[in-house]
Amino acid sequence: MTGAAHGAICGALLPHVLAMNRARVVDPARINTVCAHLAKALGTTPDYAPMALAAWARAHGLPGLAAMGLTPGQFSDVAKVAQTASSMKGNPVQLSIADLIVVLQAAA
Repeated sequence: MTGAAHGAICGALLPHVLAMNRARVVDPARINTVCAHLAKALGTTPDYAPMALAAWARAHGLPGLAAMGLTPGQFSDVAKVAQTASSMKGNPVQLSIADLIVVLQAAA
C-alpha cells in the first residue's frame, strides 16, 4: 500500500505488536521471555521492553508508518488485511481489528 520496505514496516510494528500481545495474552510466558531478552539487550525492564525497542528503533533512524506513507484513513483496511495475513498465523494472540488499529496508530 505504501511501497515501503517490508522489513521497515515489520520493524515499526514489532514493538507495538509485542505490547498489544502482552495486554491480550492468556499465558504470558512466551511473550515475557521475549520481553526479558529485549530488556536485557536494551538495559530496561521487561514491562518497558516493547516501548524501549520502539524508542531505540526511532533513535536509530527507523521511521514510523506515517513517514512510510501510511495514512490514518488506511488503518481500517490494513487491519482487516493484516488479520488474515500469513504472518498473523504465528502470533500467540488473536488480535481484533480494533487491536490492530491501535497498533497501527502507535506505530505511525
